[in-house]
Amino acid sequence: MFCTHCGKNLPDTGRFCPYCGAPVGATPTAGPAPTTPPPAPVPPTQPNQPAITPAFQQYLKLLEQRLQQPPRYIPELNAYLFYTSRISAALSKMKQYFYVTQNDQADGNLLKAYSSACTQFTFDSHDGLPRGIVSGLVIYSVMLQTHATPGACAAAAQLPENHYSAFELPVVVDLSTHQLIHCTRTPVWGWAMWSKIRRVADETLLF
Repeated sequence: MFCTHCGKNLPDTGRFCPYCGAPVGATPTAGPAPTTPPPAPVPPTQPNQPAITPAFQQYLKLLEQRLQQPPRYIPELNAYLFYTSRISAALSKMKQYFYVTQNDQADGNLLKAYSSACTQFTFDSHDGLPRGIVSGLVIYSVMLQTHATPGACAAAAQLPENHYSAFELPVVVDLSTHQLIHCTRTPVWGWAMWSKIRRVADETLLF
């Protein structure tokens, strides 16, 4: 004879189970119904924010250390922004904007459109005095690619657009070779600043 509550083998005599105390011959009681744990909360994400690949995340962390500030996500550009006016004594009067995104399929046209959008966003949103009064702007439009496309590289090597008291430098970063591609020529306009702008790009953006 077995206890109907705990299943132990019972002696022939006795009205109660010596193991669990249940009355001999009692109707078994159902245990509490198993409960399903609630689903884990999903961390909130910003609309349209891209998934960050491990290499992209590593690059953002590298820039965060070099520029000593966290990036700010800009939904309008699908890019992350670092801003500083103190990275280089040679550019001490320039406000410097580093926009970073990743697009492995980007060609030359897309790189140009991205750089133009970063520049226009800077013009529309920067604080302080108007351009040309005391300080100017430098906009680094950085495009990460697992393997840099020929079209993006060719576009990055071209002379950038000419702006009043602002400098636009598109940059391609090849994540597989750690190569940095940007214009190495010096335009006639703003010639005195370009060597410093390129040096900051080489020192800050190299992966």
